[in-house]
Amino acid sequence: MLGIGLKTASLLLLFNYHKSVLPVDTHVHRVAQRVGFLGPKVSVEKAHSVLLALLPNDAETLFNFHKHNYWHGQQICFFLKPNCARCPLKGFCNYYEEHFGEATAEALAATPTQWDAAAWGKLPH
Repeated sequence: MLGIGLKTASLLLLFNYHKSVLPVDTHVHRVAQRVGFLGPKVSVEKAHSVLLALLPNDAETLFNFHKHNYWHGQQICFFLKPNCARCPLKGFCNYYEEHFGEATAEALAATPTQWDAAAWGKLPH
């Protein structure tokens, strides 16, 4: 059977038609699992619905969540060796806590409390 998958369909619907869907690629999936939004056995396909249930039903918020987590997975939260020292999410990241212990007061103070552009700043691309 030919066609497009859930990720591609979600990308098209969100980026081109501003629908309230959430594309979940490997970067978004990895970051969401490490932070603790998703359990370790939640598949990429299931992650679409799990994350949508956690986030506001707003296309702009979902777009920002996707873009920031995509970028974060590419630039900081690498598959093999994440750069936890540089990570702004270590204040609430399960992966960080499991590997390095509780975050310091400075790390907690630097951790965004919301998934919005004001907390994350502008994307580099």
